Amino acid sequence: MPHDPRPFVNLAIARHNVDDLEGAKDAYRGALALDSGLPQALWNLALILDSQNEPEEASGLVARFVQVKADMPEAWFRHGEALLAREDYRGALDAFLHALQLAPDLEAAMVNAAICSMKTGQVEEARSILSDMLDRRPDSIDALNTIAATCVETGDWELGLAVRKRLLELRCACPELTYNLAVVSEEQDRIDDAIRLYCEALRENPRFPEALLNLGHLLNRQGKHVEATECWKRALALSPELARGYFEPEEV
Repeated sequence: MPHDPRPFVNLAIARHNVDDLEGAKDAYRGALALDSGLPQALWNLALILDSQNEPEEASGLVARFVQVKADMPEAWFRHGEALLAREDYRGALDAFLHALQLAPDLEAAMVNAAICSMKTGQVEEARSILSDMLDRRPDSIDALNTIAATCVETGDWELGLAVRKRLLELRCACPELTYNLAVVSEEQDRIDDAIRLYCEALRENPRFPEALLNLGHLLNRQGKHVEATECWKRALALSPELARGYFEPEEV
């Protein structure tokens, strides 16, 4: 019985180079039967399986790969993605942080690490990761949008406004963020700020029925019944189903 995996690896590479993926898979598996920790065979077989939509076996191979070759950021990133897909947020966070130790500018790993931090309740860790990301990539739309989501989730109103300002400077319209910040303002009893932000959301997207609806409620609370009714009429014209449960028949 042969003990040298190299002939199998050479055969696998030759098969792989001519797109004989089944032959390459068999040869890589033959190599791994002789040396279960062979990095080249683990990695290349994982890539083939991933391309054939066999993520479970592929992710198992990548998990083995990072144990024997821990200095490859792409491998840690792929390992993190596999864990994230299985909602193992703590394991995924550890993998993404390993990737960032090796490649500090790996933007996708930063975003995913921040998401995993949020999922595990480590909001300050998420903000720290994204702040570092912004320092490295001050024009990163992905980073700004992820920070914005964190702000809305945690009620960090001031940072949310700063993120919105930067997105607008980058000519990136963000009516949903503006609306969500208005909702946060309302929850924090910042009624004047909420009204202003609902109005700004509507300037960014005039056909935003939820913003019209909520703006109408706040104006009505301030005794501005005519303006409130106009907002409600516009909202219902855009989205009639919003009427269910919101209004008494005589209210609009």
